[in-house]
Amino acid sequence: NAIDAPMAFELLKSKEYDCLFLDYQLPGKNGLELLTSIRDLGYNMPVAVVSSQGDERLAVEMMKAGAFDYFTKSEINAELLNKLLHNVVQFNRISAERNAAEIE
Repeated sequence: NAIDAPMAFELLKSKEYDCLFLDYQLPGKNGLELLTSIRDLGYNMPVAVVSSQGDERLAVEMMKAGAFDYFTKSEINAELLNKLLHNVVQFNRISAERNAAEIE
């Protein structure tokens, strides 16, 4: 678990992740800036953005920046997490198949 953007980048460099959960409110850098930096560095894993407030404009901006999903903290429940993780597994499987086909 990273508590700020610099720690998040250190963790990203140290191992591979299947999915990231990104809080929009971070010390020193907001979630949109961090997501943009993650994508600019070539990381392609699904990133689910969590926010304390439902803001449609922000949700659209996050999706444009490459978020896999966006939801508020009040929406989090077992069903939502199950659905999200199912979609992440599918996304990663398809990505792996695409990468294997490109290598061939």
